[in-house]
Amino acid sequence: MLTAVLAGAALSVSGLQMQTLFRNPLAGPYVLGISSGASLGVALVVMGSSYWGYQWGGLSGSWLLIGAAITGAILTLLLMMQMASHMQAGQNTALLIAGLMLGTTVSAIVSLLEYFSSSEELQRYVMWGFGSLTAVDWQKMKAFAPFIATGLLISLLYFKPLDVLHLGEVYAQTSGIHVRKVRLHLVILTGVLAGGITAFCGPIGFIGLAVPQMSRLLARTARNSVLLPLSAMLGACMLLLCDMLCYVPPRGQVLPINAITSLIGAPVVIWIVLRRWR
Repeated sequence: MLTAVLAGAALSVSGLQMQTLFRNPLAGPYVLGISSGASLGVALVVMGSSYWGYQWGGLSGSWLLIGAAITGAILTLLLMMQMASHMQAGQNTALLIAGLMLGTTVSAIVSLLEYFSSSEELQRYVMWGFGSLTAVDWQKMKAFAPFIATGLLISLLYFKPLDVLHLGEVYAQTSGIHVRKVRLHLVILTGVLAGGITAFCGPIGFIGLAVPQMSRLLARTARNSVLLPLSAMLGACMLLLCDMLCYVPPRGQVLPINAITSLIGAPVVIWIVLRRWR
């Protein structure tokens, strides 16, 4: 339950930050390839352990895993920001397509790593890719909770720069905000949140995309002082609900969390898109 609360809040806040940063309501860690970049970092750690000659198990391995995932997420975000800087304003569809293609490219690299990996390493990575909140035990929580809690607290303090960026870069510059510095801070925060969750719980889709949209519909405001805490609370509740649904099958079987979030989040996103179009 503690893992679900932290992961749901972190994914929702990172999704809201990305939607404001890219000025795109359909931006999210999963859609723009951020989760794929973090997955590549994890794949290099998990499936490259025998090649590089290290052991990634235990607490030290948890720090290695989270570092690799955060590095992959931040590098992917920086690449997306570089592509977005060369696009004209309003080209949201082109940015989404670029994000999907970047995620596809990263997935192809991961597939090559899977092809040359041993069966044991491949099984570990495939099981991790299904997504599971039970993978975080109390020992791993020592590395998981400080990173995510610190990233959440710092993110909640960035509501004023996010409000100004929402009005455009020209307005932000005239307001005295160092746009490049704020963007870099937001990229690091988003990479820490999305990368940390992906490292320990696997790639969890649609929470970071759907929950900020739900928060806007409920709050009926664009103020991030309201949207940030509301998104964190809604994300925690939504991921707790998805985790409960994972235990519905009988005989002690547990469904992968990524499948449940996709089944719930995808219809929500479709409904939001149709509602905006109408």
